[in-house]
Amino acid sequence: MVCADIPVVNCSFTPSDEDLAKVYTVKDYDACMTFFKSTVSSDSEITEEALEIMDSICKGNGMPGYGLTTSVYFEQLILGEMVTEQELIDLNVINAEKSTDLKPGIEYVNGQYTYRYRQEYGRDDWYTTGINGWGVTLTDKESTEDITSEVCTYINGKPIVSMSGMFYQSKAETIDFSNFNTSNVTNMSYMFYQSKATNLDLSSFNTSKVTNMSAMFAGSAATNLDLSSFDTSKVTDMSSMFGGSAATSLDLSSFDTSNVTNMMWMFIESAATSIDLSSFDTSNVTSMLAMFKETNVKNLDLSSFDTSNVGDMDQMFYLSKATTGYARTQADADKFNSSYLKPLTLTFVVKGS
Repeated sequence: MVCADIPVVNCSFTPSDEDLAKVYTVKDYDACMTFFKSTVSSDSEITEEALEIMDSICKGNGMPGYGLTTSVYFEQLILGEMVTEQELIDLNVINAEKSTDLKPGIEYVNGQYTYRYRQEYGRDDWYTTGINGWGVTLTDKESTEDITSEVCTYINGKPIVSMSGMFYQSKAETIDFSNFNTSNVTNMSYMFYQSKATNLDLSSFNTSKVTNMSAMFAGSAATNLDLSSFDTSKVTDMSSMFGGSAATSLDLSSFDTSNVTNMMWMFIESAATSIDLSSFDTSNVTSMLAMFKETNVKNLDLSSFDTSNVGDMDQMFYLSKATTGYARTQADADKFNSSYLKPLTLTFVVKGS
């Protein structure tokens, strides 16, 4: 899927000395290991895995498997008030030097949007994460004014990577997406959660790097959603994506769900009376908990669904209005039919049988 080219918007500001981050390096390996071991309760055994992580951090190799450098790891400890910078210096664990990079949480307001470096907006507040870029959200979610401000693609050379909660509970009914360059964005969770805009033209969105679309349209007032241009090939989480959405029809036939593992509550309480799931590859999905709970679709054609790895189908069809259901194989049909609280009026059969 190729989206129209959207201009890159380069934004910038001049940070003060107080805005600059610190670089933390390990001063003494043994002191570093002693510090970590002392934080583990004497009643607890230090596992081999924990020792490997400690060793990696204290050798300056960062936290394996979490994408955190040693400097960022100590920064997270300090920001989380687990320990102070001065305590770590006094214990001979670290050296701290000024960086040219910004501190996490540095705020930049431009037009109708607020950005924070290395933070994401998690529904009702900002949270520091390991992202190497900026998060963005609407500054005034109570305003009913049309949203027309351009969105930064980069700020001081760092990309906007999270639009999580960007229009969370926004009361604006009109949003201009013509200048949205989303080519670096990886997180769109809760992006339109309970937003009041009734028409969302997302045809220009580049979602090729997005991995998280959980609750993206949950509770959205948008009645029409054309998502045919969405590239969902890297998405792993679609939980609650359309939960409580006002869209009356959902054509998801272009969705690539081959990497999705979580579909719990995906359509719960959705107003849609028609959902096209014909292209869904669910071979990696592990949870479909309450996926179609309280939905209005009368015909559920799930004949593309491979449920071999699904471990949780509880309440998958609870209070669903569906009366006709189709499955890929008899094994899939049996799993659907035995799901907890499935309506007695709904029976799945193998399509074409």
